[in-house]
Amino acid sequence: EPPRREGAEPEVRYRATHDVRVTLDDTERVGTVVDTAVRNGATAVEGVEFTLSAERRERLGRAARERAMTSAREKASQLGATENLTITGVRTVRTVSEGGPRSYADAAAATQTATESAPTDLDATPVRVTVRVEVVYEVEESGS
Repeated sequence: EPPRREGAEPEVRYRATHDVRVTLDDTERVGTVVDTAVRNGATAVEGVEFTLSAERRERLGRAARERAMTSAREKASQLGATENLTITGVRTVRTVSEGGPRSYADAAAATQTATESAPTDLDATPVRVTVRVEVVYEVEESGS
């Protein structure tokens, strides 16, 4: 903006944006959608992320928690046996969920690719749901 002349009214300027969110079930189509948006006037493509639906995330999370608890119990039993201890109960359980949307920070590169007529290709590797459990077991000496 050029400097305002003394006594002159400030120049009024406007900037308009239009945001569109597209949700796809078929990750193979992401590049095509990006290319179509750019060919039709999109000047920026931001926030491309791959994630799971809430229903699928919950279903996979539930299965991951069950497997994590089974694994924790097996490991605790094995370790306890080496010290002649038997698990008698659970004192505390804490879960930490990990994994979530994977964003593509280089979405600007996708817009450049689309304008150069080469198809945009984004790597839609699997999204993982990981659950970590921390369990404190109550134990007693075996045979007591």
